[in-house]
Amino acid sequence: MRPSPHDPQVARPRGIPWARWFGIALAIMFVMAVGIYLWVQSYVTITVARDTTYLTAPLLADGYPDYLGYLNSQNSVGVTAENNAWVAILRTCGPKEIDEESRAEHFRLLGIAPLPEPGDYFCPFYDITRVKQLPDEVLIAASVAAQQPLHVRIARLAALNVEKAADRAAEAALYPSPEPEENVVLAERLNETVAAAAVAIEEYAADPAAAEERAALEASGVLGPEQELVGDEEQIQDLRPAALDLIKPVFNDPAEEAAWRRELFDTTAEKLLDREDLIVEDRPWKRSEFPLAAHWLDQYSGRLDELQRELAQRPKFYVPNMKDKGGGIYLLPAIQMLRSLSMASHIRLLERLQQNDLSGAMQDFEFQLRLSRCIQNSPYLVELLVGYALHGIALNSFKEIALHPAATADDLQQLAALLEQPLTYPSYAQCIDQGERLFSMHYMIQVMARSEKSDLIKDNEFWEQSIVCWDEVLREMNHWYDQFAAAAKSNNYASMNAASQQLASVPNAAQYKEWFEKKPWYLLPSQRTETMKYFYSQMFLPALASAMQASQKAQIRNDLARTFVALERFKRAKGAYPAVLAELVPTYLPAVPNDLIDGQPLRYQRTPVGGYRAWSIWINGVDDDGTPVVSPDGEVVDYQTNDLVIGSPDELTRQQLFGW
Repeated sequence: MRPSPHDPQVARPRGIPWARWFGIALAIMFVMAVGIYLWVQSYVTITVARDTTYLTAPLLADGYPDYLGYLNSQNSVGVTAENNAWVAILRTCGPKEIDEESRAEHFRLLGIAPLPEPGDYFCPFYDITRVKQLPDEVLIAASVAAQQPLHVRIARLAALNVEKAADRAAEAALYPSPEPEENVVLAERLNETVAAAAVAIEEYAADPAAAEERAALEASGVLGPEQELVGDEEQIQDLRPAALDLIKPVFNDPAEEAAWRRELFDTTAEKLLDREDLIVEDRPWKRSEFPLAAHWLDQYSGRLDELQRELAQRPKFYVPNMKDKGGGIYLLPAIQMLRSLSMASHIRLLERLQQNDLSGAMQDFEFQLRLSRCIQNSPYLVELLVGYALHGIALNSFKEIALHPAATADDLQQLAALLEQPLTYPSYAQCIDQGERLFSMHYMIQVMARSEKSDLIKDNEFWEQSIVCWDEVLREMNHWYDQFAAAAKSNNYASMNAASQQLASVPNAAQYKEWFEKKPWYLLPSQRTETMKYFYSQMFLPALASAMQASQKAQIRNDLARTFVALERFKRAKGAYPAVLAELVPTYLPAVPNDLIDGQPLRYQRTPVGGYRAWSIWINGVDDDGTPVVSPDGEVVDYQTNDLVIGSPDELTRQQLFGW
C-alpha cells in the first residue's frame, strides 16, 4: 500500500538543489554573454553596401572593398611606362619621396625597375645639405657678394669682433677668474662701445669717405690696422679668410682647425642660402650677385632641359595609390617634386631675363605650364590645390616676361598661344565621389575593420576599440558626401559655402567635441557612435568652398593674363588701348572672357591718362570699381572684398600686377 502524500510522516522534497540553481545561472549567463557578443559584433561590424562602404567590388580576401586596387585601375587606363610623365619626373628627382616600405610595389605598378636611393638626381635650390657640400671658394664668393659694398663688409666685420669681445667679457664676469671686478668693468665698457659703434658704423656705411666717422671708429678700437679698407677689387676674395683669421681660436692641430673652419662655413652657408633663396625667386638676378644660385644652375640646368623634353612626349600622368603608415592613402608623393621643379624653372627664367634671353625664358614658362597640368586630373582636392599653386608660379613667370622691356610682339603672341590652352581641371563632383569619398572610406576600413592603428586620433585605442556602430558612421559620411556632391554639381560658390556651413553647424557639436577630447568611460554606445559620426565628418569632409574659390581664382587669373597680353598686343599694333574689350575679338582674343563670379564679361575701364584697368568682381560678388586686393607695396589689403585687377604698367605697380 502506497503512503499518502498527506501523511505527516512522509518526507517532502526540499526543492531544486543549489548546484542545479548554479548550473541554471551559468547557462543563463552564457546565453547572455553570447547574445551580448553577437550584438556587439553585429553592432561594430562594417556591412559592405553602397550606403556604407560605397564600393561593393572589387573585394579583398577579408571581404572588404579594395579601394587602392580600384583607384589604381581607374587612374592607370591607357598609361604605360613610356607615356607616363611621373616616370620621367621620378628618374629626374629620385625615389626619396616614395615611402621605403612601398617602393617595390610602387615601381611594379609603374612597370619600371626600382631606382637606387643614391644617384645623380636633381636637387632643389633650398636644400641645405647640398650647399654644405659646396667648395669653400663658392661659399666665399657668396659671402662676399652678400655683403656688398666693400665698406659695409668692413663695418660688419668690425661690429662682429666687438660683439664677440663683449660676449667673452660678459661670460668671464659670470664665471670669475682671479680678477672678477676687472671683467665686470670690461664687459660694461665693451657693451657701451658696441652701442656707440653701432651708430658710427651706420653713418660710416652711408658715407665711407667721411674722415670723422673713420677716425671715431679707429679711436674706439673697433677698426684696427689689420682691417684697413681694401682698395683693390682683386683682394676682395681674401676678405672671408681674413675674417676667419681675426676671430678663430688658436689651434695646434691642423685637423681641428680645418673642422672648425668647415663648421663656420656651414653656418655661413645656411644664412647665405636663405638670403639668395628669397631674392632669386622674386626678381631678375645676376650671376655675380648670387654665386650659390649660379653654381646650382650650372649643376642642374641640363637635368631641367632633359625633363622638359621628356614631358613633351609624355601626355599621361599616373602615380600609384599606396597605403601610408596611418591607415590612409599616401597622397601624391609628386607634390614636393613638382613644386621644386616649377620653382627651379622660375628661378632660371628670372636669370635668363636678366640676360635678355627671352627665348630661354619662354621655354621655362612652357615647362611650368606642363608641370602644373600634370596634376590637374588628380581626384584629390589637396592635389588640385597644389596644381593651382603651380599654375600661379607659371603666371608669375608670365608676368615677368610680359613686362620685360625687351619683349617683342612675337614674344607676346607666343605667350598668348600658351595661355589659350585650356585648364583641364576635373569637376568637383568627380573629385568628391572618385577621390575624397574613397580616400576616407579606405581609411576607415583600414582602421575600423582591419584594426590598423591610426596616427590621426590621439589615444586611438579608446575610440577605435569602443563599441561604435561603424555602419551608422559610414552612412553619415556618405550623407555628407552626397550633400557636397550635389552642391558641387551646381558649380556655384554660394551652394558649396552653404553645404560647408551646414556641416559646421551640426547640432550638439560642443558636446561631441568635449566627449572626444575627455573620453569619459561611462558613454553609452549610442553616444560614442554620435561622437564618431561628428569627428570623422569634420576630419574628412573637404573645405569645398575654399577649394572652389582657389579653382575660380586660378581660372580668373588665367583669363586676366590672356586679356593682359591681348591688350598689350593691341596697343603695339594700334598705338593705344581699345575703348572696349570687344575690340580685341577676334584678332587678339577668341571672345571676351566672362567673370566666373557672375557670368558677366570682365569689367574694363580706360583711364584719363590713356591706361586701363580690367577686373573680376571676385568672391564678394560686388563690383568695387577695380580696387586691387594688393596694395602698391605688395601687401594683400582685403582679400575677400576687393577685386582681382590687371592694368597698364603706368596704372598699377609691379606688386599689384598679378600679386594676388
